[in-house]
Amino acid sequence: MATFQTIDIRHEGAVAVVTLNRPEAMNAADAVMHRELSQVWDYLADDLDTRVVVLTGAVNTGGTASNLNSSKIREARKTLMGAEVDLDTDMIFMPVTASQHDALLNEITIISSDFNGGERPVLQEGKVTRWLGVNIPHTERLTTGTADDSSTSRQVPMYAQSGMYLGDWDGTIHDLTQRKDLQGLPYQIYDCMTFGATRLEERKMVRIWCKE
Repeated sequence: MATFQTIDIRHEGAVAVVTLNRPEAMNAADAVMHRELSQVWDYLADDLDTRVVVLTGAVNTGGTASNLNSSKIREARKTLMGAEVDLDTDMIFMPVTASQHDALLNEITIISSDFNGGERPVLQEGKVTRWLGVNIPHTERLTTGTADDSSTSRQVPMYAQSGMYLGDWDGTIHDLTQRKDLQGLPYQIYDCMTFGATRLEERKMVRIWCKE
């Protein structure tokens, strides 16, 4: 019997039960599964004892213990829509770390042009920049937490720009001085400011738990 990395097959008489086996990613198809699916159908087509094929998915008994995937993005996007965020006019952002970005590169539904024909380019020079209208910038400053059932996880925010406010305190300090202790008497510029962001409307921000 053929064996696969992301797909299980069992036979019950003339019935072949094909189970997508990536429960940690809600069985979302990655590059390996995409390839193996085509191999499975070829294998079953040559099996003369198989008359019926049942397609199912493995159940994740470990709660939300998975990294970022297309299912989690769709669910967060649906939550924003339920909060009456206008996805057509409001800019949506979802900053990710290198770990979450690498997980997205395994998602065929995200990186394949077959699934994103009507979108702006999703993958640019190996970097996922946008999907389903969600802008995806990179940062390594996302915090971790344990307030979920997957132990220590990364908190990935998805938020509408209209629900956030960027402010600065004490203005900006500028200073231009000449370094007379250096050859050529160069000038140095010193700038200092304090700024931060806060939520204006909590319903316009969704937290996505991602196991790394």
